[in-house]
Amino acid sequence: MQQAQTTFREKHIWLLLPLLFAIHFLPDSQTGARNFYAVLIFLPVAFSFRFEDWPDIRRYAAARWFLLLVAWMLLTLVWDGIEFNDKNYLVRALVTMSLFYLVYLVNRYHPERQATILKSFLVFGLAGAVLILIDWRGMENVGAARQHFASARGVFDHHVFVGWAMAVTALVALWLTLHEARYKVPYGLAFVFLLVVTFLVQSRGGYVVFATGAGLIVLTHWRKSWLWPVLFGLAAVLVLGLAFQTEVRIILEKVVERGTSGRIPIWSNGWEAATGSALRFLFGHGLSADSTNMMGSYQADHYHNLYLNILYHAGLVGLALYVMTVVAALRRAIRTRALFFWGIVLAAMQVGFIPDGEHPLQNPSATMLCLLLPLFYATFGKTSKEPEPAVTGHRSAGYNSRSPEAVPRTS
Repeated sequence: MQQAQTTFREKHIWLLLPLLFAIHFLPDSQTGARNFYAVLIFLPVAFSFRFEDWPDIRRYAAARWFLLLVAWMLLTLVWDGIEFNDKNYLVRALVTMSLFYLVYLVNRYHPERQATILKSFLVFGLAGAVLILIDWRGMENVGAARQHFASARGVFDHHVFVGWAMAVTALVALWLTLHEARYKVPYGLAFVFLLVVTFLVQSRGGYVVFATGAGLIVLTHWRKSWLWPVLFGLAAVLVLGLAFQTEVRIILEKVVERGTSGRIPIWSNGWEAATGSALRFLFGHGLSADSTNMMGSYQADHYHNLYLNILYHAGLVGLALYVMTVVAALRRAIRTRALFFWGIVLAAMQVGFIPDGEHPLQNPSATMLCLLLPLFYATFGKTSKEPEPAVTGHRSAGYNSRSPEAVPRTS
């Protein structure tokens, strides 16, 4: 049994990440995705678990902060009394921690697979985008008042989540277009297609994530060789805009017409609830506390801002732990080119969380795919300065100089 576990950890564990992407993009229901995740991801990760990994995991500052954050958020379940619904949050914590450990193992044993993993993200993201368009009501309904909600599908059960997922997938396509020496045209076409889908979804959060991420990619990594791919993308978007200018105008009008969607009073409700007492402000109301609130005649399920939601549920302590986790991960991502893309996505999502977002403990979802995956990759991704932990019976595939995302093997 131990030999089978060692072989799986050191040779095949990386295959679970492409499988993770398929589970997010392909099933047509949340229940189906959760069931697939439990069998295809959680059980293999549990099979791979070893207590001996703990000393290595705690070397990473962001990992220590994240574990404190998870422990604190689960502790807050006590604040509002133990109840049956608490088990859902315990399950979400297990789901989240299985991804945490999976990304750790992949980066420990298979750091050279990062380029392949990015490409698999793009492939399944494109498949998901096609399925979204197939399920959608079509462009003939583009002027409908609530047409943007029709884009929701499967795990992405709200247009905001679709927007995040499509924006991040578009960023993957853009990154590969600019960094890969081969297949620039297919990557570029994929980028244009995903950018169009992101626009059609009408998720302003998706617009914010894409604009922030694309801006960071261009500003921090500009090269002369990028000029033609960028011009190609701009020209393609311009042609599409002219060809479908009526639809573009209608979508922009609908986006503007929705205004702030009541965010200002919802945020005001959240701030008042979070700061109602010094004790609640510091320790929070509890992870399972009801955060529904009224904005006129409309009932909001939560406070539509990740930071306000964390502050409400886990207090200032929880918010500080979240910020420290993200800062520690971003510091690692900034140090090396191999982790930089994950840092860009992580930073872009922090801006995207201003108008939306709930909390980090999640089942398969856009939050898992667009926040937790980049966060864990930035946490555990190998840098050239780090010593490789001792590995028994594993032969590294080495460094592929044609793939900038691959990480050189350290001695």
